[in-house]
Amino acid sequence: MIKSKKAIIMSQIVWAALALIVIIISVLIITGQLGAVNKTLNDCESKGGECIPADECASGPSFLPSCKDNTICCISP
Repeated sequence: MIKSKKAIIMSQIVWAALALIVIIISVLIITGQLGAVNKTLNDCESKGGECIPADECASGPSFLPSCKDNTICCISP
């Protein structure tokens, strides 16, 4: 049975989109920018939190590794 032209075109679009995603991820890995993207996504401030000492956080800590110097990421509800 011969596939319709619409099915063939949709299949080509899907494969092209997947190839584009693979190319973008490959470029990010090769250039080292994937680490920067990951750091931004795991940043305390980007989640609406603040790095403060543990005893000053009333809502309980979140476990984001971006805070330094014995502070935790405190995200208020």
